[in-house]
Amino acid sequence: MRFLKRFPNLLAALLLLAPLSALAATGGIYADFSTTSLSSSGSPRFNGGTLGGYAEWNLKGSFDSLNIGLDARFSIEHANQSSISLGYDTYVIGPVVSLKTHITPLRPYVEVLFGGAQASGYYSAGFQGYVPGQNDFSSRNYGLQSYIGGVDIKMLPHLAWRALELNYGKFNGVSSTTISTGLVMRLP
Repeated sequence: MRFLKRFPNLLAALLLLAPLSALAATGGIYADFSTTSLSSSGSPRFNGGTLGGYAEWNLKGSFDSLNIGLDARFSIEHANQSSISLGYDTYVIGPVVSLKTHITPLRPYVEVLFGGAQASGYYSAGFQGYVPGQNDFSSRNYGLQSYIGGVDIKMLPHLAWRALELNYGKFNGVSSTTISTGLVMRLP
């Protein structure tokens, strides 16, 4: 249900990238499975997915292996423990730098993304702890910074496997560590 509420935000971000990707040397969309742990005590592991898109440009001349671009992504992750349902959703955008290796199918990349995180919880007898609040449902929005590094492996001309992505985020004094894997469809 929360995905449907946030889907317009994701769609808007991806639509903003569409004109950029038409002007870019390359672009793409991706879908990842992700798992996240938070530094707050007693926090469970969150599992879910990430959808995103990017546009990037190749630097010509002596840096022809280097690409710079813009990435926008949205993730939805949940954890359920007995009568408690918790959510950790993020929406971020920012620069990406990737290295196109001409010898191997590997494409490492790094990103610094900025946006927001929404932490939410539901407990039938009132909720305290992970998300501060006294109500049955509590939800808070926070600013988020994410530092990401990963590697894609080219499988077909327009398809790559996102073999590993590590994401370290910070929001409201809490840090998050996310590990992801998925598929990338490169757009011509």
